[in-house]
This record gives sequence, structure tokens and C-alpha cells, in this order.
Amino acid sequence: MRLTTILSFLLLLSIPGFSQVQKAKSNKPQKPPVLRTFLGEFSGNISLPKPAVLSALQSPLVIRDQKNKFYRLSSCQFIVKQYSQAEQEDGKIIRDSLQSGTLLKMTPLPAPWQNRVSEDMRPGDEVKFVDVIAKDSSGQVYRSSDLIIRIK
Repeated sequence: MRLTTILSFLLLLSIPGFSQVQKAKSNKPQKPPVLRTFLGEFSGNISLPKPAVLSALQSPLVIRDQKNKFYRLSSCQFIVKQYSQAEQEDGKIIRDSLQSGTLLKMTPLPAPWQNRVSEDMRPGDEVKFVDVIAKDSSGQVYRSSDLIIRIK
């Protein structure tokens, strides 16, 4: 009787659900894909003439990884940074900047912002798409690269 009790106890310990010793699961975190943000054919930190910037702003923002897989835009900050110069009474020139922006959840850029860029932007000013958040087809959220365009 004692032998059967000991054998049944050992049998229960050998079943994975009752055993204290379980196999370690390999929960390696997956490395997120490296995403890049494109506006037309442009990506990264670039300088373009104003007509090329206006043409590009009519294009949708596209987010891709190294394998050319496309991701859907979830949101991003669109920022317009305008620089100005003023001369002080003592002759020193002061360079100042003014930023304005909006949260985008879809592209292309809304018409009022396109008009503002076409009317108000001068060489040296910048348009930026920053804090770009993208989703894949399963709804997983990733961060993409910023896109900064300086007007020549």
C-alpha cells in the first residue's frame, strides 16, 4: 500500500501540470521593425525648393519598413516652423522662430495647412512630421522616423 502511494505520488509529479519544475518558455521579445516615413519620394531630414515642398504636401504620408511592408498612419504632429529676423536699436540682428501645428490622423495634409505653407513659407522655414505613430494590419502600434523638410 505504501509503495502504491509513493508510486502514484511520483506519477503525479511527473505530469507537467502538477510538477513544480516546468520548462522555461522562450519569451524573447521581438525586435520592432525599423519604420521610415515618406512624403512622396522624400524621407528623413532634407532641403527642397518651395514648389517641390508644395507638390509633396499634396501626397499622402507613407510609412514602410525595410521589407517594403506598408503601415497605416495612426497619428503624427505636423509642425510649421517659420523664422524671422529683426534688427535691434544697437544694430544686432535677432533671429526668432514661430511654430504652429496640428495633430494629423489622416493624410494628405488638410487644405488649410497646404494653403498656409504655400502663402507664408520662405526659404529657411521648415515643415515637420514628428512623433509619427503607425499601425500594422494586426493593430500593433509602432513609432516611425520623423520627416523634416527645410525650404531652400
